[in-house]
Amino acid sequence: MFGALPGFVAHAAALVVCFWSILLCSFAFRLLGQPLIARLMHATVVHRIILKRRLPVLHGLELGRRVDDAPISHTVLTRSGILALDVQDYGAGELLGDPDAASWTHCNGLHRQVVPNPLTQNVRHRQFISDAAGLRQDCITGVVVIAGDTTLSPAIEPLVVRIAQLEGILRDLDSRVAASRSSLDRGWTVLCDLAQHGTPTTLHRLVDWLHPSRLAKLDRVQWAAICAGLVGPIAFRWGLSIIGR
Repeated sequence: MFGALPGFVAHAAALVVCFWSILLCSFAFRLLGQPLIARLMHATVVHRIILKRRLPVLHGLELGRRVDDAPISHTVLTRSGILALDVQDYGAGELLGDPDAASWTHCNGLHRQVVPNPLTQNVRHRQFISDAAGLRQDCITGVVVIAGDTTLSPAIEPLVVRIAQLEGILRDLDSRVAASRSSLDRGWTVLCDLAQHGTPTTLHRLVDWLHPSRLAKLDRVQWAAICAGLVGPIAFRWGLSIIGR
């Protein structure tokens, strides 16, 4: 493209391309990379809290092959029953919504995103455990943990917990003993078998992620970040090849 231009002009244009490609990569990392790193860090903290209590746990228990079924973040066996723990990390911003609504709204500056209601999702997760393990609902506890610095609306805040409260909840659940421990152990064995045989492959996860129903939930800012993440490195490499001539 710059072959017909004088050398210094081609190099200057290539430098501009490299500069803008770095900006594109930074934009993509800020919107996609930073939230992903934060989620991984918070997931590690939650995992350590569970391990500290030395409780049996299943991570990412799948409810089935339906795309709309999000996995249970952590399924924990305590002395008093099974805990369905759903951890959500929305990053910075404010979370608004009605506890009974199907979806909530996450606002971060001018960026607004509709997200599934984790409370109703947790209800479905408890029902799934009850049906799969053959346990009564009173043997299953559901907790939604909001990680990160998300500000919660007054209607939501009393119904969810923060990571700092999780250890106390686990301690309380493990201090009590279930009325029928044998039934609880049998139900946990069923869930372990389900987790072993129902874990999706990497290919299945990729197909699920690329499913049209998931892609349709991405807003224009997220699409722009994905495009920037794809175009940025290519433009930077191309600019370097021009400068290196």
